[in-house]
Amino acid sequence: MKTYLSTAVILLFFLQTLPALSQHPVLGKWHSKGENGEGIIEIFITEEGILHGRLLDALDEEKNRILAERMAEAGATEFLILEHLEQEKENVWRDGTIYSYERDSRYSCKLEFLNDDQVKITAYFLGIFSKSFIWNRWKQ
Repeated sequence: MKTYLSTAVILLFFLQTLPALSQHPVLGKWHSKGENGEGIIEIFITEEGILHGRLLDALDEEKNRILAERMAEAGATEFLILEHLEQEKENVWRDGTIYSYERDSRYSCKLEFLNDDQVKITAYFLGIFSKSFIWNRWKQ
């Protein structure tokens, strides 16, 4: 009987946390601006609580064309800029990757939700070097 009660309490706690993740203010469209140019990224969280960011628009016709070619070659239906970030704290996700258009490579990254209008993305190279960018909420 204690086992069933413990399982029920754990299940209830888990089910209560899912809506909180699916409604986190980090969700939505963000304007990325950095050394790779600009883009509109939609951040979403899966049912498993993993954060991803899909590219909606590179805001540059040539880059959109090249990315569409890369997606077609890979057989992909969407282009994930951010992948597999796991929540570490309330407003921090890490252990994921970010895509660099210019280098056509992925780097380790961390995302910090700063406020309703800004997130900070930090990309890591070789675990030694890092570069941070601020993305602003897309308001259009």
